[in-house]
Amino acid sequence: MEFTLVFSGIQVFNDYGLLQIDSDFINMCFLRKGSLSTTTYMNGSGVVTNPTRATVTVNDNELIAFSSTVPVAIIGRDGNTVTLAAESPAGATINYWIFGGASAESDFGLQVYKSDGSLAFDSAWKLMNFLGGTSGNGNTSIPTGKTMAVVPQSMYFNTEYKSVIGGVSPSVFVIDSRVTRMSAAKIESGVLSVSTAIVDVWAFTRTNTGTVGPSGMSDNGVTPQYLMIDVTGL
Repeated sequence: MEFTLVFSGIQVFNDYGLLQIDSDFINMCFLRKGSLSTTTYMNGSGVVTNPTRATVTVNDNELIAFSSTVPVAIIGRDGNTVTLAAESPAGATINYWIFGGASAESDFGLQVYKSDGSLAFDSAWKLMNFLGGTSGNGNTSIPTGKTMAVVPQSMYFNTEYKSVIGGVSPSVFVIDSRVTRMSAAKIESGVLSVSTAIVDVWAFTRTNTGTVGPSGMSDNGVTPQYLMIDVTGL
């Protein structure tokens, strides 16, 4: 741990050389944790059995870190409800940790205040501890003895559309489909693996009216990046 006195205030860096405490900002600390189990969901004309989904409540000004032994991605947020998708049948386990600002927790130890008088750090807090980051798909070894979770920074995604005609005259129909893939992370046997996983499947069968829907694929061209968070002992 390294302490640095700046022109006004204080900065503290962790053992990885990353800024851990800064008197100019609210420092993210551990608030709560839990585990989710994914379930199937309805989409289009049927039930999707793989990928599967789970939801969790994340309040304003909070951050979620997660880990799973199957590829998982955060695919959306509606209000305080965050949806995660797993490239797995139902029953996949997703562990999560929620971080955010907190109030004073003790009457002793070190407390750091911002210039406006609000509390920026309390030594009783369990701070979010950054191990580093990743860029692109691939594998990253986890330091021995550490339990790690990830926070997505930037996510690659692509969407593939298909429209095909099926059946035999006079019972001819059209199947419109959409497959969405996103950057996903899994942590297993001491290795963080980032890959592009299927996170949503949609299909709809309709009467053939002579019109076939679009086919093709588009993507956002983004390089996936994750923050690695040390959650050992939390």
